[in-house]
Amino acid sequence: MGKKSNHLNECLERIRHGDDPVNCLKDYPEEADELRPLLETAVGITKFAMTAQPRPEFIAQTQGILAQEYYLAHYSWKAKIAGWLKPKVRLAKIATVSIVILALVFISGFSLSIVASEDAMPGEILYPIKLATEQVRLFFSFSDDGKVGYLTKYAETRIAEIIYAIEHEDDAHAEAALKRLERQLDTVGRIANPSNTPRAMAASEQESLILQEIENIVNESLKEINEKLLEIKALESEKKEEIIDRIEKAYAEAIESIESARAESSIIPYE
Repeated sequence: MGKKSNHLNECLERIRHGDDPVNCLKDYPEEADELRPLLETAVGITKFAMTAQPRPEFIAQTQGILAQEYYLAHYSWKAKIAGWLKPKVRLAKIATVSIVILALVFISGFSLSIVASEDAMPGEILYPIKLATEQVRLFFSFSDDGKVGYLTKYAETRIAEIIYAIEHEDDAHAEAALKRLERQLDTVGRIANPSNTPRAMAASEQESLILQEIENIVNESLKEINEKLLEIKALESEKKEEIIDRIEKAYAEAIESIESARAESSIIPYE
């Protein structure tokens, strides 16, 4: 975990000094899948920071909020008893905080209009802030069902972005949004079934309830996107069938991972 965290910090520092993220990904090919979305977000923040002129009082207020949330996440009594965090999860949290810190350096406080960025679409100036905000919200979500709730909401948002990009004949942004959706739903599956291997013993009642809640969240999200998939079908695009297939596959794989985890959790070990 230490090496990966150092590699991320090194890449962020290189980007800050003008290096291309592609060079960093080439240097660390085994970590490229984890580093890529984080570095993309950092680059987006950098570009936006060049035009941002936040008010000093808003900077101070935002820095105070982030500092308080960081303390609660890492130094409060709740954080101290949260030893259940797995290494990879902790790496993701460290990485996200690194991006937040990088943003603070770039724009003297990450004082960006989150509300204004929520409706931003690919290619618009506030879109990188929208993605960064999603990462921060995930960082401060400590329950599995909470994370899944955010991730499925983001997946639904990606579909709206795909529709927007196709309508504007922007295949590159449509593909980028689709890949983000696939990564987010893959994360949902890994949250539900992190090891993807049979459990050694039956899950506790609490774990079973969490898995049930995760499955409910994903199924509700699947219902929500059906209308949006019909919108994609109505678009004039040669790739629309492929896009729909990939979206449905991503949801199906997430649900399969959840169902597999629930089935394994109900197995009582042979005595």
